[in-house]
Amino acid sequence: MTTVTEDLQLSWDYFTRQGEGFSEQALRMIDGWRRTEWDSIVRYLLQDYHWEIPEGLEPHWVGPGKARYWQEQTKLERTFVDNETGDPLAHTGENLERGHMEGVWVTTGWEPTGPLPADNAGQVAHYLNKGLRLRPPLEGVAAEIWRESADLPEAPSEAPPAPYTCFRHGEKGKMAFANWKAYIKHCTHYNEPPKETPPQEVLERMARFQWYCLNHDIGFNHKAHVTRHFKAEMRRAGRPFHMTVEDMQVQKNGSNA
Repeated sequence: MTTVTEDLQLSWDYFTRQGEGFSEQALRMIDGWRRTEWDSIVRYLLQDYHWEIPEGLEPHWVGPGKARYWQEQTKLERTFVDNETGDPLAHTGENLERGHMEGVWVTTGWEPTGPLPADNAGQVAHYLNKGLRLRPPLEGVAAEIWRESADLPEAPSEAPPAPYTCFRHGEKGKMAFANWKAYIKHCTHYNEPPKETPPQEVLERMARFQWYCLNHDIGFNHKAHVTRHFKAEMRRAGRPFHMTVEDMQVQKNGSNA
């Protein structure tokens, strides 16, 4: 896949930062959502809807599952043209019998839309199919690519089971995560303590410390340091949440209290 260069494309948070009432807390919520969801949206866009999204390209998020797309703008221009050749003619009395007025739609550039749904692959594909784009095409060439069925990679016959799950969101049911990193980002986004058993490499890191923060993947061997970390996180704006110092204490079996 082609990597989109940032110097030619606005970043995913551009409109969020420009929006009225911008806050770092809102940006963190969006960032947590996109880190958890966007990769799977990209996968299903190709697998189910034939849209290939280049690496590094994603919507201009303005909320969890909401984004601003780009839409080509057009206008109708009326031009006096030659009856035989279709070439433009001066609209003068001597040319009236040689030509006629003709309306032509011309493009005037690309403009961002208002906030639109982008919560899943189906919603994103719907707007791409309507001609909207995640970024304006460069030199007339769009970054998104629609693939024929024959060009699509074969889907695995059976998806491997996700090793980490969360059942704490009744309206969403079981939420599964393919790796520990995605699971931790989910917990951090929803201000929840991790409940799943960490993978072996994390357990081995934890064993080197007396206290370990799973949400931030950092360990401490001095109580003053872990206490300072806890207090700093609790001073954050919004509704801060963090495991207590006691919760972060590493037990002999390698798990947190």
